[in-house]
Amino acid sequence: MQIPSIFTNPNSSLYDPYRDPRHQPPATIDLEYDRAQGDLPNYIPRCAEEQIKLNLYTMHRTMYRNGNTNTLFHGGPFRGGDIPPDSKEDQSKSSGSIERSPHNIVHVWCGDPNQLDRKDMGHFYSSGRDPLFYALHGNVDRMWSIWKTLGGKRRDPTDRDWLESAFVFYDENKNLVKVKV
Repeated sequence: MQIPSIFTNPNSSLYDPYRDPRHQPPATIDLEYDRAQGDLPNYIPRCAEEQIKLNLYTMHRTMYRNGNTNTLFHGGPFRGGDIPPDSKEDQSKSSGSIERSPHNIVHVWCGDPNQLDRKDMGHFYSSGRDPLFYALHGNVDRMWSIWKTLGGKRRDPTDRDWLESAFVFYDENKNLVKVKV
């Protein structure tokens, strides 16, 4: 439960210098990482064995206990023009269990606290610059596939807006591209 070594070689194209230097191997990720505490100079991480046990508990909670419907797992709908949700007031529009941890936690844990907005992984505008971004999102997709096999009400959303979602971005030639999910 650490950054794979393939991403930590400074001579590799998979290396990104804008990662938290304290969280390089052999550091074990904390899937409950709280930036407010973790950035303090006197922060002492748990030993690997204890952290792994806590991480496994977090994943059980994310995948099974707190994510037993698609809204609890993925989060509620968030459509263009919506005001950003406040998860404390409207749980139907909050982020789901998979979004909060591990997804968001991994972004923050990997981002460099010495850079503005914890870039690269720690902020939306720069996270795609770090090759870890694609490994993380591939793993989230893998967990999504596993989640659907756990039974109960664990099914993909059927909302038309979700099924017809599209993303707009610029490709490597600076052409505007729209990709439908």
